[in-house]
Amino acid sequence: MRNPGLGRKNYYGSGRIWSAHFTAKLFSIFQTLAKWDINASAWLSNYLTACAQNKGSPPADITSFLPWNTTKSQKG
Repeated sequence: MRNPGLGRKNYYGSGRIWSAHFTAKLFSIFQTLAKWDINASAWLSNYLTACAQNKGSPPADITSFLPWNTTKSQKG
């Protein structure tokens, strides 16, 4: 919680509300991954690779990226 607290002033100071919302969503995703003991770097790399393979769009089926569907080999 220290990083979001320190960054709050900077995110709000950017004058862009969407930036604060985006940051909050990312913190939520990364905290969920940490709670499920999933390597965030590996997960993000796999997800972004899947997006790139889908021509820049999110994959049609994201169930394999949900923490409760992650296999031990995917956890990293």
